[in-house]
Amino acid sequence: MKFFFAFALILVHFQLFSQKHIINLSDQKLTSKLAISIDSVVDAREETDCIGVVYKKLNNNTTLAYLDKPASESFKGLLKGSLNESANADKLTLRINKLLIYENIYDLKEVAIAELNISFLVKRNDTYFEKFRAGILTRLESADVTNLHGRNIVNALENCVKQYQSRSNFFRDQEFIKTGLTENPVGKFTDKVFSVNKFPKGIYRTFADFRNNTPDNSTEFKIDYNRGAKSIESATAVWSRNDLSFQSIWGFSDGKQVFINGLNKFYPLIKEGDNFTVSLAKPNQVPIVSAYHTNGLTGGLLFNALQYNRTDFAYAKSDSGYKPNFKVDLSTGQLVPLNIEEIKPAGKVIIYLSKFGKTNENCELFLNDKLVCTLKKGTYYEFKSNPGDKEVKVCLKNNKGETCQTIGCSLFDTDLYLAHFKKGAPLIERAGIIKKDLLKEVFSGKLTRVGR
Repeated sequence: MKFFFAFALILVHFQLFSQKHIINLSDQKLTSKLAISIDSVVDAREETDCIGVVYKKLNNNTTLAYLDKPASESFKGLLKGSLNESANADKLTLRINKLLIYENIYDLKEVAIAELNISFLVKRNDTYFEKFRAGILTRLESADVTNLHGRNIVNALENCVKQYQSRSNFFRDQEFIKTGLTENPVGKFTDKVFSVNKFPKGIYRTFADFRNNTPDNSTEFKIDYNRGAKSIESATAVWSRNDLSFQSIWGFSDGKQVFINGLNKFYPLIKEGDNFTVSLAKPNQVPIVSAYHTNGLTGGLLFNALQYNRTDFAYAKSDSGYKPNFKVDLSTGQLVPLNIEEIKPAGKVIIYLSKFGKTNENCELFLNDKLVCTLKKGTYYEFKSNPGDKEVKVCLKNNKGETCQTIGCSLFDTDLYLAHFKKGAPLIERAGIIKKDLLKEVFSGKLTRVGR
């Protein structure tokens, strides 16, 4: 059985990725006809080749996954012949903002996971406008899911198109958002939900309704709160409409507080900086949360991190003790552990200059003999390692000396190197037991990043 901690891929260097897993979507088909007109598909992802990682053979080789054709071409081929195009319909351009696949273990089964975020664009007088943006996380379970990823990607694409088709009247009537053709909105914090301080009362049928702060305020509903000693811990709700089910609602606002759909309750969602966080039940009772719902179909999952012995994320003090914190992934609407970085088909290297020591010396940081920044005590520099990168030469210089080191690049992981001074001259070494604490400070914004 392939064992692997939930939502954290095995830390492995590039040399283990010697093979490729190729996924062919040409033999896949959508399961239903879609009443839209697609003119073209563009790929706005930063990494347009590698789409994730799979595990192959009995020894569970970690293998990078690729489509046999460019993603834009593969998606265009999938949609061709599956559209009921109308002469009066807008000719749309689909923009791929995110496509990622990976595998997990859940309930003693292997799970193929696909994350997809796409924009539906329309062109007006040589300018592109975003009509709608859809995001989804889809899963397929089996004893061995290696060959199910293609089907899972198709399911995700079909689900996103259906989100567009069933979008609320707000999205149909709104003034479209001007955008560049390949301008990727994921991670830019430009959604309306970031610019509002008040959430009007109403129901969020989909994550898009929440992201754009456009709840359905025409449906009456009654709320029953579960109150702790100092705050509301959860809530249940009953709708006035019989055609609404618990599974078809992403969340709701009571006019003061937003609540997100959980396993059998709604939980308070708190805005903390650029994150929307939720604290759930006792550590040994964390529920599996369906954090994304579309047309009544569960499309998202909160991975029960503690079930997989993952304990390296933050805990929040609450009325009933310590609770694990989670945040909303703004590309899919899924809940993920707060202090675990988003999985990407790339790695990250952080060079941190220790704030301790007697000297106040700064030092210059060079990557492959190119000056990238000047590090001050207590600051860090961060750079990516992509699937094609094997190693990078890192040098630190000041007026007392120079040190250089060639470091290997990891994928799907963050490597942290600690720089410090010895007799005034800079030194660099891989962070040991302090890595975990330093990364928490990096992710929480407590440390200063330089050289952006």
